[in-house]
Amino acid sequence: MFVPTIRYKRVNEPENGNESSVNQQPIEQEKPTSTQPLSRETKQEQPPQPAKQEPVSATVSTDEKSDDVDDAKNEPTIEVDPSDNERILLTLSDGRKYTADRYCPHAGADLSYLGEIAEDEYPPEIGPVLMCTLHYWEFALEKGGRSGGGISTLNICPVPSESCPVKENKALQW
Repeated sequence: MFVPTIRYKRVNEPENGNESSVNQQPIEQEKPTSTQPLSRETKQEQPPQPAKQEPVSATVSTDEKSDDVDDAKNEPTIEVDPSDNERILLTLSDGRKYTADRYCPHAGADLSYLGEIAEDEYPPEIGPVLMCTLHYWEFALEKGGRSGGGISTLNICPVPSESCPVKENKALQW
């Protein structure tokens, strides 16, 4: 198993329980550059007044929401197969479904998290491709999961629409 050698720090968390990791030091005021002598009288400075914020009203159009929902329906999806945890279900934007091995044969990456479906980036003779974003290995969906170099394959099969598991409607139908 791959063990990362680089340790990353979290940006938003304080170090060792300190409230802030930034050294807070007072800022010295600049000395005037003019040659006039400074007067002994000091003007009392008024503290800065916070800017008044006017209330902002926001309106949300229902048309925009429906467009976002329609776009989400047209996006290709990758889900874990509910009947087999070792397989994933791939749904293309046109509704075609495929089932594939869940783990990449190259480095064992979980394709339900790291997989991406590329539908239009390749010529029609290759068709849609499942890509592992860990090391960019690609597997053609319509060619049984063969990779570009033919080094490795991912067991990919088309799924007929009637045999695909569907979320059942919980309402009773009489």
